[in-house]
Amino acid sequence: KLHYHKHHPEDTEMVTSAQDKFLITSLSISGSVLWAYFAKIEISQMRENLWEYIKDYWNVVDLISLILNAVFMVMINCCMITDDLVFSIEHIRNVAGISSFILWIKVFYWMRLFRDTAYFITLITSTLYDVRIFSSMLLIIIIAFSNIFFIINNNTPANEISKKLHPEMPDFHYVDTYIGHSVFDSLISMYLLALGEFDLDGYKQGPDVLIAWLFFILATFMILVVFMNMLIAIMGETFSKVQSIQEESALLEQVQLIEDHIWLIDLKEFYNFKKYIIRLSADVSIQEEEVDLSKEISNLQGVFSKKSDHLHANLIKRFETFEKTSRAQ
Repeated sequence: KLHYHKHHPEDTEMVTSAQDKFLITSLSISGSVLWAYFAKIEISQMRENLWEYIKDYWNVVDLISLILNAVFMVMINCCMITDDLVFSIEHIRNVAGISSFILWIKVFYWMRLFRDTAYFITLITSTLYDVRIFSSMLLIIIIAFSNIFFIINNNTPANEISKKLHPEMPDFHYVDTYIGHSVFDSLISMYLLALGEFDLDGYKQGPDVLIAWLFFILATFMILVVFMNMLIAIMGETFSKVQSIQEESALLEQVQLIEDHIWLIDLKEFYNFKKYIIRLSADVSIQEEEVDLSKEISNLQGVFSKKSDHLHANLIKRFETFEKTSRAQ
């Protein structure tokens, strides 16, 4: 439990009881041991193949989690050892919050153990992958409308220069204040417009009423109606595609989870004194196009017919050879 000095709020001195220090020390030791264990696993995986390690987004999640947890433990222990707020309590809480969020995301990784939830992991990852290109187009159109509203918002009292030039101008704005930075406020405003949330109070006043309404209507149609519905359509198509191979998707996630933990088995010892390894692969793959069953059956009949003729010819030759041998004797 960390808190500021009671008598001087402006002071950065930290007050911790002996019980709090014991609790923090115990948790830090156990956390450091666990962190070292998981860090050893990640480092061994990176040594095997760094590029393959980075390509797997679950490994990236693990790496970010390790880094954030290490930063949090360093921050909290520095404050406890020095009995001073070396790092602000707000920064410590921010790191702790993000670390907790990453750990909760890791729950999705272990959901691949169960077939009922493994399918949904494939659905989520496939959806994010399929919308990656269209999302960049959506980002461009949001930036485009953010730009125009950022410029015309400077003609309102929200801009200090315009406020000085026109002191009689009533207080209004086209872009709300969210974080206090006009560029990011414009981007957030257009993002909220894409979700159907907007403020129209400022559109009734000012010298740019017609331009503001024109681009507002255009933005609602382009972003809210066209782009967002196209995004939903792409997601629906991905859902149908993954739904058609639901069983295979669940099995794929489970196999990938097994592959991630294959290091738990000593393969050299497991396959010791074994001369052969049998590798099985599917003879028929999932195809997007419809298969002509009659054509496949006729092809199989042709193959069996050729094999049967070949075996029949070999059998006749053996009989003839046997008869010649018998006569010679």
